[in-house]
Amino acid sequence: MAKNMKPTVVLSRSQVKWRVLWIGILMVVCAIIVAPTYANRGVDWVNNKVNLGLPRLPDTGFNLGLD
Repeated sequence: MAKNMKPTVVLSRSQVKWRVLWIGILMVVCAIIVAPTYANRGVDWVNNKVNLGLPRLPDTGFNLGLD
């Protein structure tokens, strides 16, 4: 075996599952930040059903300088 090879990282199944879960949660949070209209629909639905008084997310235009 060559001396300059990097050692491989061995992950257990539970580590892989937790990493996939965290990536999924991060994707959902990013989607809510980028497109809050859909999240506001869910907030309105929950407020109508349960009357929790959850605040709506600010619905601003897309302004990342790519417009």
